[in-house]
Amino acid sequence: MLSTSCVVHADYRYLQEQFETIAGETKESPNTPAVRQAAKEYIIGRQLAASDQHMPAIAHFRRSAELDAKSPAPWVGMAISLSAVGRRATAMAAWNEVISRDENNVDALLILGLDAARMGEVEKGKQYLAKHWLAQEAIPVEILLRLAALLTVFESDQEIVDALQETVEIVVKEAMFDLTPEASVPTWLGIFQQLVDLNAEQIAIRLLSQATPRVEDKELGTLLTVLPVLEESTGGDGSITQGIYEEVALHQRIPLAPRWHEPVSLSEALSIAAQSMSIIGEETAGPVRLYNASLKLNPTNALAMNNLAWMLLQRDGPTQEVRRLCERAIKLDPNASYIMDTVGWFYVLQGSVDKAIPLLQASLQASNPPSAETYDHLGDALWISGEQEGAIQAWQTASSIINENGYRQSILEGYLRMAHSVWGISVVTPEALYDFELGALTRRLDDKLTAIRAGRSPELNLAVKTNGVH
Repeated sequence: MLSTSCVVHADYRYLQEQFETIAGETKESPNTPAVRQAAKEYIIGRQLAASDQHMPAIAHFRRSAELDAKSPAPWVGMAISLSAVGRRATAMAAWNEVISRDENNVDALLILGLDAARMGEVEKGKQYLAKHWLAQEAIPVEILLRLAALLTVFESDQEIVDALQETVEIVVKEAMFDLTPEASVPTWLGIFQQLVDLNAEQIAIRLLSQATPRVEDKELGTLLTVLPVLEESTGGDGSITQGIYEEVALHQRIPLAPRWHEPVSLSEALSIAAQSMSIIGEETAGPVRLYNASLKLNPTNALAMNNLAWMLLQRDGPTQEVRRLCERAIKLDPNASYIMDTVGWFYVLQGSVDKAIPLLQASLQASNPPSAETYDHLGDALWISGEQEGAIQAWQTASSIINENGYRQSILEGYLRMAHSVWGISVVTPEALYDFELGALTRRLDDKLTAIRAGRSPELNLAVKTNGVH
């Protein structure tokens, strides 16, 4: 990423005029004489930072700033090193110190502008980003991030948005050529995360799609793993993921992070992608499409069969298609607890609780630890069959599992591990994922047990939709 770039397009003059108005009068950067000892401390800090010794570097940058209160340079070094050690909030404070000493510092303008866009500070974002745009000193990736941020802060100004949209294709292409093939996995993930934070998942997908044929296997595995997550976050139907996976599969098996060195078949990759989409989104179109495509290639994948059956059961009810999938799944793996639960719940919704209860009980016996959701299903089946005491006990057990000390935290930590070690990016918070998967179950159980304590019959809500992951 060595080149600088200035994207020229039909509406360049219009944007120039708009941004000049927003930026206002630009003062010249101060040119103050260096303080000798401060310069020495700064140089030492730079040398330490260059060898990744950021904590001692920060100490020298701080000393330099104390010796020369007017210089922005030590604050720039401090901000970069603070970011490198994960102290983001303190790094942003350092960038603010930079801009207070040099309002034209392009690094500070970009970073503070991006941060303002992420935080919804629209006017501040416009001011910083407009100044950065006018400076015309940026590498292609910076231009890409700036474009995403400008689209965010100007979303209410359709004319500016339309002018900016005309630059998307060339900006994405320049960034892609600048990144490939040398960009590392952390670089790719950092860019995708910043684009997600700026609500620019569509731009991220365009960048990823263009880069896929040009990267090595390790980076390819990262891009292919992130793709379904990005597509689901845009409400996509899985067609982009399926198309790119099929294109890659023409030449090789599919590498997926974190085990990119053990590539999998197209069928398995599509199933894994469907699971990722199911975890983070309520839309079923993408996962259903990918599960169907996976099963067309490998109709013996019991997990994919079950998950598709579960999603369709929750979406459409106990249809003939769901029956067919349930029968095939349990034939493929009759002792799998998750399959017995799906089939048992199918029978509950169908009205055949006599068939459901043994399967749900067997599912609980086969699972370790037992599933709160399966206990909830068993409780519904027992209540319908007239076994009220057994139903209440099942619901109480489910509630005790969910409310067990540390249970919620362990689930949240599981989501964090998924985001960090598998996907590499986060498109929703762990708390939102927890509520998405278990919030509805928690509320159902609370409502049932509250009704029973009040002497009322519980409402079973037999058609409640969940996230489709089972």
